[in-house]
Amino acid sequence: MLKLKNICKTYNHKPVLNNITLDFKNQELVFILGPSGSGKSTLLNIIGGNLSCDSGKIYLDNLCITNLKKKELAKYRQSITGTIFQDYNLIESLTTIDNIKLGISKKTNKESLDILLKQLNIYDKQKTKVNKLSGGERQRVAIARALIGNPAIILADEPTGALDSKTSYEVMELLKKISKDKLLIVVSHNKELANKYADRIITIKDGKCKYQKIKDDSKSKISLPSYHHHLKDIFKLPLKKIINKPIRALFSIIAIAIGLLSIMLVTNIYGNFSKELDNLEKRIVTVFPITINTDNHNIDNLTNYLNSIKEIKDITYHYDIHLPLITSNYQMLPMNYLEVMPDNDNYDLIYGNKIENEYEVVLKLNNNNQIDKALLDILDVKDETSIIGSKLKVILNDEYFIKKHNSYIINDDNKALYDESQIALTIVGIVKEKESVISESMLMYDKALITDIINQNKDSNIINDLLNNNYQVLNITSDKTTLLSYLGYETIPSNIDIYVANMTDKAKVLTKLNTYPEVLSYIDNMSSSIKIVRRFITIISLILTIFSCLALITALIMIGIITSITVLECQREIGILKSLGYKEKSIRRLFNTYNLFIGISSFAISLLITILIAKPANRVIASYIGIDNLLNLNYRYLTIIFILNLLFIKLAGTIPVMHASRLDTINCIYGK
Repeated sequence: MLKLKNICKTYNHKPVLNNITLDFKNQELVFILGPSGSGKSTLLNIIGGNLSCDSGKIYLDNLCITNLKKKELAKYRQSITGTIFQDYNLIESLTTIDNIKLGISKKTNKESLDILLKQLNIYDKQKTKVNKLSGGERQRVAIARALIGNPAIILADEPTGALDSKTSYEVMELLKKISKDKLLIVVSHNKELANKYADRIITIKDGKCKYQKIKDDSKSKISLPSYHHHLKDIFKLPLKKIINKPIRALFSIIAIAIGLLSIMLVTNIYGNFSKELDNLEKRIVTVFPITINTDNHNIDNLTNYLNSIKEIKDITYHYDIHLPLITSNYQMLPMNYLEVMPDNDNYDLIYGNKIENEYEVVLKLNNNNQIDKALLDILDVKDETSIIGSKLKVILNDEYFIKKHNSYIINDDNKALYDESQIALTIVGIVKEKESVISESMLMYDKALITDIINQNKDSNIINDLLNNNYQVLNITSDKTTLLSYLGYETIPSNIDIYVANMTDKAKVLTKLNTYPEVLSYIDNMSSSIKIVRRFITIISLILTIFSCLALITALIMIGIITSITVLECQREIGILKSLGYKEKSIRRLFNTYNLFIGISSFAISLLITILIAKPANRVIASYIGIDNLLNLNYRYLTIIFILNLLFIKLAGTIPVMHASRLDTINCIYGK
C-alpha cells in the first residue's frame, strides 16, 4: 500500500503542495484532478521519485521512499514505478523498440516483449523512428516502455492530453486493463474520462486535497531488487549522436589523432634510436678501449692490479718512446702516423696479409677507405696496391745520436741511416676498421716491436752516458727519468688501453677501476661518445614530445568543451534515462562511451598513418644516417600511448560528465 503523509513542496517561496496526505491501494485506477498549477504533476513526480519533497513521508508498505539514497531511489524508479509522461518523452533519435528497451531492468524474453507490442498495436512499428509515429502511436510506445519492466505502480501524467477523443479512449481502455493488477495513478484535466474509468478521484486545489482513508490490509514487505539495465541499449545513444553530428566528431578525432601521431613518431624513433645505440655499444665494446692515464701512479702496482682483473681481455701499453723510422725514399716518418695494433677483430683485411711478427706492419685506411695523400707522398707510392712490400728502417740510438764532446747531436744523413740500419719493417697488408676508432690513415705495428727496440736501445752509448753523468747529454729540457724513458731505458707507459669482451665485463672492470687504492684517471672512449649522442637525441625528443603533448592537451581541452556542449544538448535524454531508473554511473558511462569512441578512433587513425609512413620514412632515414628500421613500431610504447590516451580523454570529460550525472531529473526533461 502506498501512503503519503504531510507532503509539502515549495517553489520560489510559493507553496505548491501543502500538507498532502493520501492512501493508495495496490490495485486501483486513481485519477488526480485539478486546475493547472494546482500541484498535480509535482505530486506525481514526488511519488515517482523524480522530485524530492520539502517535508513529509512516502511509504510503500514497509519502505520509506523519502529516506532512500540516490542509488536506492534509482532502483525504486527502475523496478517499482513506471512513468508515462504527458509529452511522451521518447528519445527521437531511437527506434520504437530501442525506446521501449530503455525500460527493461531485468531479463525479459522476446516472446513477452512481442506480446506487449501486439497488445499495444505497435508490433509492426518496432524499427520505425519515433519521430515518424503519430501521437497515439507515440503514447503507446511510452506506455510500453513504462510496462516492460512490470512495475508495481504506473504513474501517468496527462496521458491523453495531446490526443484526439478516439485515441484518448483507446489509451484509457488500455490503462484500465493494466490497473486490474497494478496501482495506476493518472493526473488529468479530463473529468469525463475520470468519471468513466477511475476507481477513485482525488481533487487538488491550491496544493491541498481531502484525505481519503483506506484500510490497510497489506502485510507484504518491499525490498528493492538489484536489477541492472542492459547498458548496450543506451550505448546506441552516443553512436546516434556521432551520426547526427559527424563534423564535430570528425574534428575531435582529427585533432587528437594529430597529437597522438606526433607522440607515436617521437617515442618510437627515440626508443629505436636508443635500442640502436645499445646494440652499437654491444658491437663496439671490444673495439673502443678504456684508456688509463699513468701519471703519478706506480706502474708495477697498477700493472699487477690490472693483470688480476680476469674480465680484461687485452691490455695495450702506449709509450712516449723515441722511434725514428725512415722510408725507402729517405724521409723520416712522423710519429703521428704510427699506432700499435690492438688485439681485437675490428680490422678487415683488404689486401695482402695480416701481421705475423714484430717486423711486419699494415696500413690502415682512413674513414673514407683511402690513404691520406701526405702519407702516400712520404712512402713514395702512387696507390694502395703498390704499397705492399714497401720497407721502413728502424734507427737505433747508436745510429741516430752522434757524440760530440760531452753531448750528442742528431745524425741527419737519412740515406746513410737507412742503408746502415739492420732492422727493417715491411708493409704486408692493407686493412680498414669495422667500427671507426681512428679516422686518419695509419701504419699499425705489433706491440712486440716496442719491446724489441727497448731491449736493443737500453745499452746504447747515450743511455750509458746519461746514467753515469749528471749533465745533459741532449739539448732537451727534461728531467733525467723522463729522458731515459724517451730514449728507451726502463720505459714507463704513458697510457694503458684496456679491452673487454662484452658490456657485462666492462661494467665489472669499471667497478674495479673505481675501487683501486688510488684515484685513477681514465677515459671510457665509447661511453663518452655515445653519451653525447644520447644527450642530443634526448633533448630533441623532449622538445618534440613537449610540442606533441601541447597539441594533445589542446585537443583534450576541446574534448572537455565538446562534452559540455553535448551534455547541454542531451539534457532531455539524461532526464528521461534518470526517470527510468538509470543510475548516475550509467549516465557517466553514456558520455564516457562517446569519448571512448573518439579516443579509439583517434588512436586507430594515428596508428594507421604511422604504419603507412613507416616504410618510406625508414628508407629516407637510412639513406641519410645509415640506420635501418628506425621507425619500427614498438608495441609496448603503442600500448602505453593507447592506455594513456583513453585515461586522458576520460579525465578531460570528467567534469562535464560528472555534471551530467548529477542533473535534476525534472529540470532536465522540461529544460528548467
